[in-house]
Amino acid sequence: DFRDMDSPAIVLLSDAFGKKNVDHGSGFVLCPLYGRKSKAFQATSGCTTSAIISNLTKTAKSTVGLSLSVETSQTLTVSEYIKQRGSWL
Repeated sequence: DFRDMDSPAIVLLSDAFGKKNVDHGSGFVLCPLYGRKSKAFQATSGCTTSAIISNLTKTAKSTVGLSLSVETSQTLTVSEYIKQRGSWL
């Protein structure tokens, strides 16, 4: 089922004030296809969210030949993610 292939694979989470911060603290959501639930991640100290996303996209391209779409124009707050998580299957 390829109906959702144009949807983003990674969505950035905003901080508590609604600001996008790809370097520290905010995190991101992996949005898998095929009935799996999305999962949120946050970078630990010493690593940045942008570095993790960069490695994810490079690994997907080199191992599977798949380009991941990263949604950077919009962000979700953690509370918005929790509300939407049930509808992202």
